Amino acid sequence: MIIQLKNKLKNKKIVKRIYSKLSIFLRAYFPVVAARLRYYIAYGEKLNLKYPQTFSEKLLWLSLNTYRNNPLILELSDKYLVRNYVKEKVGEEILNELYYVWESPDEIKLDELPESFALKLSQGCGTNLLCADKSKLSQKQLNLILKKWNKGQFFYDKIMADIGGIKIKNLKKYYICEKYLYQEGQESPIDYKFYCFNGIPKAILVIMNRFTAKAGVFMTPEWEFLSELSGNYKAPDEPIKKPKSLDMMIEIARKLSEGFPFVRVDLYEIAGKTIFGEMTFFPSGCVKMQETTINGINMGELLDISKEMYNIQTKSNNTV
Repeated sequence: MIIQLKNKLKNKKIVKRIYSKLSIFLRAYFPVVAARLRYYIAYGEKLNLKYPQTFSEKLLWLSLNTYRNNPLILELSDKYLVRNYVKEKVGEEILNELYYVWESPDEIKLDELPESFALKLSQGCGTNLLCADKSKLSQKQLNLILKKWNKGQFFYDKIMADIGGIKIKNLKKYYICEKYLYQEGQESPIDYKFYCFNGIPKAILVIMNRFTAKAGVFMTPEWEFLSELSGNYKAPDEPIKKPKSLDMMIEIARKLSEGFPFVRVDLYEIAGKTIFGEMTFFPSGCVKMQETTINGINMGELLDISKEMYNIQTKSNNTV
């Protein structure tokens, strides 16, 4: 029996599944322990939260301090509630068309939906359904997808509730149906992910074919090449064309990121028009995210959290 257990543990899928479940549990109830474990597994080094230096260390520090117990971060992490913030900051014209909003999955009827659509759970991980042709989807299949979304959400809710400083039972979710985004000549719309530091877009992570043979690069806001990506990403077969609305994208990213030490603003360009994607404060859970250097400066140096650390230290001293 012990030998069989050892053989099972050799299977990477099983190990990854066990680690994933453990990580989620720890993030929900022991966030600092989870951060230290995930950082060590990713980099083979101890996490330094007292004097954070790397990009990952500083993002983890923010996630455990400045961005924790912060209702605004919870709101902006919500795919439905963030729409109000975007509307106030830059105008509703960049928001994707919204078809429906529900509070219960039981209200979602496939025959009432348009022929193509994007269905999302406002708070969740991997809870997006991009449907280009609803004739290939049945109500039974849709119900199974929605059931899967809701299964195992307890720990996610606990993590998000702690971020917003509210009780789990008050963590309201929405099911939203938006227009299916199609970009001519692309199997999926190109992602333009703006890395913004204290309200200044410093780099653009450009990703193509995100559901198949993922390709991408880092570009500057002036559309100059910075670096290729790591991991499973390949280099594009040809240079990625500069988006027509790049100047507008940069201005939108600047306005949406004002007041935050770091946030990634994700945008699309459809038929020359900028469309808002999301605001991401914890890319890849703050570990093993894509990063680059700009003029010889790495993102750990670019992310200045000295003011935030000072504020936390001052609050701590005042409570003693």
